[in-house]
Amino acid sequence: DEAAAAAAAAKEEEEEQQEQRPDPSGGGRGGSSSSCASRNPCVLSFLAGSERGLDQPSQLDARLAPYLTMNEGWTSESDHGKLGLVPAAPSGGGSAPSGGGARFALEVKELEQPVRVITVMALQSYGPRWEGSRVAVRAEASSSSTSSPFSSSHGYRHLLPEAVVLSGEHGRSTSELYNHEIVLGGGGAPAGEDLRVEVELVGGTTFKIMGMALCSR
Repeated sequence: DEAAAAAAAAKEEEEEQQEQRPDPSGGGRGGSSSSCASRNPCVLSFLAGSERGLDQPSQLDARLAPYLTMNEGWTSESDHGKLGLVPAAPSGGGSAPSGGGARFALEVKELEQPVRVITVMALQSYGPRWEGSRVAVRAEASSSSTSSPFSSSHGYRHLLPEAVVLSGEHGRSTSELYNHEIVLGGGGAPAGEDLRVEVELVGGTTFKIMGMALCSR
């Protein structure tokens, strides 16, 4: 009797395990979503200094080259072991002009998936060099869709009602990396459209962007 009871218990346990196993065919409600869930949600992402082959300025330049459609005054720089994009200093030395308008734009053509969130990974530091450090982030998509209430005069529509301003300074005597998450309006940029993200120095003389991610979630 004990042996029969043990066998019955083992069979019951095996049946429960079989019910819990995922269907290898992907069938059933929601079965086809497994490949979407495992797909990288970002159409572009980088974090300098934390990826293999992305710890030198030339490597960061190469990573961004396919997407960089405008660069007015930004350069790749490694300072105190922290690689990132910074406003370039004048050729004669010194710092960039305060709020000098240095800007760059990244563009991803024909999105393979929607982009709803932009994350900017930026250094925040302290001291005179970082006083008033600010950048403005703007995002636009191609105008083939009419879902956005924000209009643009050059064939793109705004995905934010106004620029999002990020600070490069803080009140602590440390240099720390912060993730700034920006949720796009109007449902973001749908698949098939072009997405353009512009960053402009609007305060202070420096700012350091160590990474960015353009993602669906």
